[in-house]
Amino acid sequence: MGLTVAVVASFALADGSATPHLGLIASGAGWVLLADGIVCVIAVGLGSLTGSRAMTLTALIGWELVLSPQLLDAASFGSARQALLDGALVRIEPHPLPNGTPHLPMSIVLVVVAITLWPLVLAALGAWRTATRDA
Repeated sequence: MGLTVAVVASFALADGSATPHLGLIASGAGWVLLADGIVCVIAVGLGSLTGSRAMTLTALIGWELVLSPQLLDAASFGSARQALLDGALVRIEPHPLPNGTPHLPMSIVLVVVAITLWPLVLAALGAWRTATRDA
Protein backbone atom coordinates (compact mmCIF):
# COMPACT_ATOMS: atom_id res chain seq x y z
CA MET A 1 0.00 0.00 0.00
CA GLY A 2 2.77 2.42 0.91
CA LEU A 3 4.60 1.73 -2.35
CA THR A 4 1.40 2.39 -4.31
CA VAL A 5 0.88 5.70 -2.52
CA ALA A 6 4.49 6.69 -3.19
CA VAL A 7 4.25 5.87 -6.90
CA VAL A 8 0.93 7.67 -7.34
CA ALA A 9 2.22 10.69 -5.41
CA SER A 10 5.42 10.83 -7.47
CA PHE A 11 3.33 11.26 -10.61
CA ALA A 12 0.53 13.40 -9.13
CA LEU A 13 2.92 15.83 -7.43
CA ALA A 14 5.60 15.90 -10.14
CA ASP A 15 4.62 19.39 -11.37
CA GLY A 16 6.86 19.09 -14.42
CA SER A 17 9.70 17.29 -12.64
CA ALA A 18 11.04 13.98 -13.87
CA THR A 19 9.00 10.95 -12.83
CA PRO A 20 10.26 7.41 -12.27
CA HIS A 21 10.25 5.07 -15.25
CA LEU A 22 8.49 1.70 -15.24
CA GLY A 23 11.75 -0.21 -14.76
CA LEU A 24 12.56 1.70 -11.58
CA ILE A 25 9.03 1.21 -10.25
CA ALA A 26 9.17 -2.52 -10.98
CA SER A 27 12.63 -2.99 -9.47
CA GLY A 28 11.61 -0.95 -6.43
CA ALA A 29 8.49 -3.09 -5.98
CA GLY A 30 10.59 -6.25 -6.26
CA TRP A 31 13.06 -4.95 -3.71
CA VAL A 32 10.27 -4.04 -1.27
CA LEU A 33 8.71 -7.50 -1.65
CA LEU A 34 12.09 -9.16 -1.09
CA ALA A 35 12.99 -7.07 1.96
CA ASP A 36 9.54 -7.36 3.54
CA GLY A 37 9.39 -11.09 2.83
CA ILE A 38 12.74 -11.69 4.47
CA VAL A 39 11.84 -9.63 7.54
CA CYS A 40 8.48 -11.44 7.76
CA VAL A 41 10.18 -14.86 7.73
CA ILE A 42 12.64 -13.64 10.35
CA ALA A 43 9.82 -12.32 12.54
CA VAL A 44 7.89 -15.60 12.35
CA GLY A 45 11.03 -17.62 13.13
CA LEU A 46 11.96 -15.39 16.06
CA GLY A 47 8.39 -15.39 17.34
CA SER A 48 8.34 -19.18 17.30
CA LEU A 49 11.76 -19.38 18.90
CA THR A 50 10.98 -16.99 21.76
CA GLY A 51 7.32 -17.91 22.19
CA SER A 52 6.39 -14.24 22.53
CA ARG A 53 5.04 -12.19 19.64
CA ALA A 54 5.09 -8.85 21.45
CA MET A 55 8.66 -9.16 22.70
CA THR A 56 9.83 -10.41 19.33
CA LEU A 57 8.23 -7.59 17.36
CA THR A 58 9.57 -4.99 19.78
CA ALA A 59 13.08 -6.42 19.53
CA LEU A 60 12.93 -6.73 15.74
CA ILE A 61 11.67 -3.17 15.29
CA GLY A 62 14.40 -1.90 17.60
CA TRP A 63 16.99 -3.92 15.71
CA GLU A 64 15.85 -2.73 12.27
CA LEU A 65 15.35 0.95 13.12
CA VAL A 66 17.99 1.64 15.75
CA LEU A 67 20.74 -0.92 16.26
CA SER A 68 21.39 -2.25 12.75
CA PRO A 69 21.93 1.20 11.14
CA GLN A 70 24.25 2.12 14.02
CA LEU A 71 26.27 -1.07 13.51
CA LEU A 72 26.45 -0.47 9.77
CA ASP A 73 27.84 2.99 10.44
CA ALA A 74 30.43 1.80 13.00
CA ALA A 75 33.66 1.45 11.04
CA SER A 76 35.35 -0.19 14.04
CA PHE A 77 33.51 -3.44 13.25
CA GLY A 78 35.22 -3.60 9.86
CA SER A 79 34.20 -6.36 7.48
CA ALA A 80 32.07 -8.08 10.16
CA ARG A 81 29.36 -5.57 9.23
CA GLN A 82 28.93 -7.40 5.93
CA ALA A 83 27.11 -10.18 7.79
CA LEU A 84 24.24 -7.79 8.61
CA LEU A 85 21.05 -8.19 6.61
CA ASP A 86 20.43 -4.46 6.31
CA GLY A 87 23.81 -3.92 4.67
CA ALA A 88 22.98 -6.52 2.04
CA LEU A 89 19.53 -5.08 1.39
CA VAL A 90 20.86 -1.53 1.08
CA ARG A 91 23.55 -2.80 -1.31
CA ILE A 92 20.93 -4.07 -3.78
CA GLU A 93 18.47 -1.21 -3.31
CA PRO A 94 17.46 -0.07 -6.82
CA HIS A 95 17.84 3.71 -6.43
CA PRO A 96 20.63 6.06 -5.38
CA LEU A 97 21.02 6.31 -1.62
CA PRO A 98 20.49 9.65 0.13
CA ASN A 99 23.52 11.20 1.80
CA GLY A 100 24.14 9.78 5.24
CA THR A 101 22.67 6.33 4.49
CA PRO A 102 25.11 3.66 5.69
CA HIS A 103 26.48 1.77 2.69
CA LEU A 104 28.94 -1.10 2.67
CA PRO A 105 30.92 -2.15 -0.37
CA MET A 106 29.79 -5.80 -0.55
CA SER A 107 30.17 -8.33 -3.32
CA ILE A 108 26.96 -9.75 -4.72
CA VAL A 109 27.99 -13.17 -3.37
CA LEU A 110 28.00 -11.81 0.18
CA VAL A 111 24.63 -10.16 -0.47
CA VAL A 112 23.13 -13.47 -1.58
CA VAL A 113 24.64 -15.28 1.41
CA ALA A 114 23.29 -12.71 3.87
CA ILE A 115 19.77 -12.56 2.43
CA THR A 116 19.64 -16.35 2.28
CA LEU A 117 21.13 -17.32 5.64
CA TRP A 118 19.31 -14.85 7.90
CA PRO A 119 15.79 -16.07 7.11
CA LEU A 120 16.82 -19.73 6.72
CA VAL A 121 18.60 -19.96 10.06
CA LEU A 122 15.94 -18.10 12.03
CA ALA A 123 13.07 -19.98 10.37
CA ALA A 124 14.84 -23.29 11.07
CA LEU A 125 15.36 -22.35 14.73
CA GLY A 126 11.69 -21.35 15.01
CA ALA A 127 10.58 -24.59 13.36
CA TRP A 128 12.81 -26.60 15.71
CA ARG A 129 11.36 -24.81 18.75
CA THR A 130 7.81 -25.36 17.52
CA ALA A 131 8.47 -29.06 16.90
CA THR A 132 10.05 -29.61 20.30
CA ARG A 133 7.62 -27.51 22.33
CA ASP A 134 5.60 -29.37 24.96
CA ALA A 135 1.92 -29.73 24.18
